[in-house]
Amino acid sequence: RGWGLLPGEEQQTIESYQCYHHAQPGVVALCQQWTPRAERNWLALFGTCGTGKDHLATAMLLRNRDRIRACYADSAAGVVALFRSKAYDEDDGEMEALRWFERLDVLVLRDVGVKQATNAEFATIVEILDRRYRAGRAVVITSNMTPREFGEAFSERLVDRLWQRGMLYAGKPYVVCDWPSWRRSWRPSRSCARGKPR
Repeated sequence: RGWGLLPGEEQQTIESYQCYHHAQPGVVALCQQWTPRAERNWLALFGTCGTGKDHLATAMLLRNRDRIRACYADSAAGVVALFRSKAYDEDDGEMEALRWFERLDVLVLRDVGVKQATNAEFATIVEILDRRYRAGRAVVITSNMTPREFGEAFSERLVDRLWQRGMLYAGKPYVVCDWPSWRRSWRPSRSCARGKPR
């Protein structure tokens, strides 16, 4: 099942994720615990380039791949492009496109903020996420934004929903991946698959 994954991304598993910083095992353990059917089934991963956020998001999706409908969308613009294609294909247009996003078991929204979105695009994404919140559907977000920048870019209402639905880590409904880039800190393979929170 592709779900919009790029070639090679199906090899991005928990087992293949490499640890090189003391903070990583706890984050990996949190991702292992995530399930789309939990009450707190939203997870936001913030951090700079190369920290493995997208790898972990893909790994979470693959660990729960059986019997779920999922979509892995690349950037805010990618979500909006998919929304528009669905709206064009359906008789009921935008409403049916919103229903399609709402019915997915998991929506992975990758690289939020990397490509600047228009106000209309942000409004579409907020509407999609708001509907998923009300339906109790799982959302995974990765972003190079800081949590503060994310809060400023999206509505306060959506941030409140993240606080209610988000998995808690160190008392907050998001994870900040604040370790150096893997590309600059590469070490021989050292899996985090059995990592425990610290």
